Amino acid sequence: RYVPLTCAGEKSDYICAFARHQGEQAAISIVPRWFARLGVAGPALLARGADWDDAIITLPPEFSGGCFRNILTGQEFAVSGHLKVSEILLSPVPWAVLYRPQASS
Repeated sequence: RYVPLTCAGEKSDYICAFARHQGEQAAISIVPRWFARLGVAGPALLARGADWDDAIITLPPEFSGGCFRNILTGQEFAVSGHLKVSEILLSPVPWAVLYRPQASS
């Protein structure tokens, strides 16, 4: 089942995020939207993580805990309750797919 994730912060309307899990495995997809409204285009889009200000994604309990890996960049994140968008989307690509093979015990 897909679970829509709640975003908060000044630029939260510019983020689309959802998650999915099966057992302890979990995946989170994060995609920005409406780039033109943000005034961002071309190469600048790829290095503008700080522009996400205070935007965060709140995670339900079944997605909190453990280590997620961005399958596009290899970057790893310890997750507990929320994700800071500026840390996740500050990468070579302006979107993320995070994967957790199992929750921490």
